[in-house]
Amino acid sequence: MFCVSTAHSMALLLAPLYALELGATTEVIGLLVAAAFVIPLFLAIPVGAIVDRVPHKAMLIPAAAILAAAPLPVITFMSTTGLAFTQVLLGISHLVLVVASQAYVASVGSGKQHEANFGWYTMFMSGGQLAGPIVAGVASDELSFLAAYALVATVGLLALIGFLPFRFTQVHRSAQASGFAWQKLRHLAGVSGFRVGVLVSFCVLFALTAYLTFFPLHLAALGYSTATIGLIIGVRALASTVVRPFMPLIITALSGRQATMLVTVVCVMLAISLAGTASALWAVVAISVLVGVGVGISLPLAIVAVADHQHAEVRGAALGIQVTANRSAQALCPATLGLVAGALGLAAAFFASGMLLLACAGLLIGWLLPAARSGAAPEAHNVPGSLNRPPKLTGAPDEPHKEIHEDRTAP
Repeated sequence: MFCVSTAHSMALLLAPLYALELGATTEVIGLLVAAAFVIPLFLAIPVGAIVDRVPHKAMLIPAAAILAAAPLPVITFMSTTGLAFTQVLLGISHLVLVVASQAYVASVGSGKQHEANFGWYTMFMSGGQLAGPIVAGVASDELSFLAAYALVATVGLLALIGFLPFRFTQVHRSAQASGFAWQKLRHLAGVSGFRVGVLVSFCVLFALTAYLTFFPLHLAALGYSTATIGLIIGVRALASTVVRPFMPLIITALSGRQATMLVTVVCVMLAISLAGTASALWAVVAISVLVGVGVGISLPLAIVAVADHQHAEVRGAALGIQVTANRSAQALCPATLGLVAGALGLAAAFFASGMLLLACAGLLIGWLLPAARSGAAPEAHNVPGSLNRPPKLTGAPDEPHKEIHEDRTAP
């Protein structure tokens, strides 16, 4: 999955910058970036259900082939129309690859082996998120944007070759088990801890998408080279990765998982609100580090808050619901903030994203304070897990019948 993550991260940086070179307005750039997430928004739940019923390799191979072919429209037509088709293909392929690969990793081994498997999975995905912007920035600066997209196709082809040795695995489920899964999901929609995880994930990904879409445009307007922009965006991914080993210490220092989520949401809010005012190199790097640290802590905690309430019977479908919320944020952000930026400027778009996070923080306080006063996690008596329980971020199962899956669909 390193190649998948690298190709996806490369495309995230290239899309807004190449659209800018083509002369697209901020509004059009927002729509082009959103194109990668609109169709996956409606496919996430069906894909999650299909993954539970077909061999994982049967989904990984075609999706990797689509990833390798996705840059062809933009390379061929060299226009915003070609870029739009490329974005759609990239979005669909990435959704299927991430959901199917997580299900595949979950199907291999059990117990401690799960922990090791998901640890490697997370490490390679994070490595791709770090390498992608840097490689794309250098390639587009030294060669061209089209050459950089050709490199995306090459990396996608490497991913396809890497999936070929995978063995076929399939999970067989009865109709009764499927009915129980959907009934359980309807119950989870009313669980406070589940809602907290989805809310934090949605708002933080909204802000992260604003950063990934419009911060490169802000830096380009300031005169930074594409290679330098790639390095600055890579700093965000590096900060998100480096902070994770320190999460237990941070959670302890902040007196629990709930308070940590709230503090990190505020951290991202402050960084994204000020992003449009930063111009000096130290300032834009500081913004990237703050966003990286906030996202690197809050997203895994939000994922665990949701995963704590997932049963093995609802693995694919529950992941589909979570991905749907994530894709909603990633589709709405560039489309709406593109309009704001076009009318009021990039600084206003960043500030609007910060205000969404402020509203998120207010909702979190309203949901979590009553539970804190009572000394219990929200809805803890109705679910198998608790927001106060130490997180397992590598996908290790808490019990033989329950597994935790990290949603790596986020940028």
